[in-house]
Amino acid sequence: MSLLLEAPDTCSARPVFANQRCAYTCGVCQPDATPACKVAKPASSDVTLVSKEGQIVRGGFVQYTCRSGFVVTAGQLMRACGKDGQLMGQEPVCKDPDTIVQESNDVQLIQRAKVVDAKWAYTGVSANLRITRKGVIKQWKFFSPTPGWTVFQVWRPDSQAGEFSYILAGQNQVMTSGQGQETHNVAEADWIQAQSGDILGIWEPGESKPRGNVPYDECNKESSAKDFGASWIDTSDSYADFSRRHASKLSAKRQCLVFSFKAVIFPVSTDDIPSQCLIITCV
Repeated sequence: MSLLLEAPDTCSARPVFANQRCAYTCGVCQPDATPACKVAKPASSDVTLVSKEGQIVRGGFVQYTCRSGFVVTAGQLMRACGKDGQLMGQEPVCKDPDTIVQESNDVQLIQRAKVVDAKWAYTGVSANLRITRKGVIKQWKFFSPTPGWTVFQVWRPDSQAGEFSYILAGQNQVMTSGQGQETHNVAEADWIQAQSGDILGIWEPGESKPRGNVPYDECNKESSAKDFGASWIDTSDSYADFSRRHASKLSAKRQCLVFSFKAVIFPVSTDDIPSQCLIITCV
């Protein structure tokens, strides 16, 4: 049953498995032993039923989709009919991404093989470094194996300066504890107003200060396409030297790099967001 909850199309996608290992649950044997699952129109207009209304047999599945531009924040977009005659999981809930608290990527925050070079600002156009919505960055989540300084940055395209030119939209200096996974709450005065199309970056100081050593791995773009496009944009002896007035050119060299950090993006107005909803999507 847990397999159908995680992969609701298992019975139809894996017929050999359905016949040999899961015949009853998949409805291969005794198909009429349990009642069919009722499939009804979703309660919310933000969710559309892709499958037909009516009934499905044990082992079958239904599919939903979110309203254009919306994202699923709870429930499942695919649900299987269980052997008890009930749809498994919960009906999906879809929301406008600009109205929810959302992490910028789904990267695992773990120790990795390498750390960023001192004084270089790493960023890039990879999917995992790109911001796809407007909002306010109030938190950073990351992995740091040593106590020290790390600066998380947001770079914004500058079309007037040419292709792959960016200006610094904001940055937050963080003193890491070196205890592994961490969440840093940004002081209100330092919140960063993010826009769709911005890209995340990271910079660490030279030998004059201890470094947080936020790690990264090199990867293969065929198997990790969301991480291809990383590069570096500028070098500086001090994070304070990065100017918002002058555009910097992103290096033409593209690499597949996965970094152990992410931004947590809040709606522009958070009056209706509960205070406890700090590091997960709330609905």
